[in-house]
Amino acid sequence: MKIHWGHGIILSFVFFAAFILYMVVHMYQSKVELVDEDYYKLEIEYQKIIDLKQNFNQLGPDALEITQKSDSILIRFKQTPVISGEIHLYVPNDKSADYFTTMQNIPEGGVAGLSKKLLHNRLVRMKIRWDDGKKQYYTEKNIFVN
Repeated sequence: MKIHWGHGIILSFVFFAAFILYMVVHMYQSKVELVDEDYYKLEIEYQKIIDLKQNFNQLGPDALEITQKSDSILIRFKQTPVISGEIHLYVPNDKSADYFTTMQNIPEGGVAGLSKKLLHNRLVRMKIRWDDGKKQYYTEKNIFVN
C-alpha cells in the first residue's frame, strides 16, 4: 500500500494527539509542592526582607564565607557578631529535606556549623537571617552540597 499525503496528515494528527495525551497524563502524575504554605503572608512581608538584604549588601561581598567540609557546611560571620539568628536550608524539589536551625551568641569572625548528612548531592538555597544587636541582616546563597 502506498502512503500518500492524506495518510501523512492523519498520522501526524494521531502522533500529535498521542503526545498531548502523554503530556497530560505525565503532568497529572507529577508531584507539585508549594514553596511555602502561607506564601500570601510572606509576600506582604517581603519589603522587610528587601531591607534586610540591603543591610547585608552594605557589609560588602566578603561579610560571609561559606565552606564545605566532608561532613559539614561552615558559615563564618566575618564582620558582625550574631546575637540571634536562623538558617534555613531550602531544597526546592523536596520539602521533606528542608532543614531549619537557630544560632545564638556567635562572635565576630565566629563559625556556625551545619551537618550535611541529609543533603548530599542536592542543590540547596541557604537562607540566613541574623541580628547583631544593632541591625538585622538577611541573605540567600545557592550552593550545591556534594
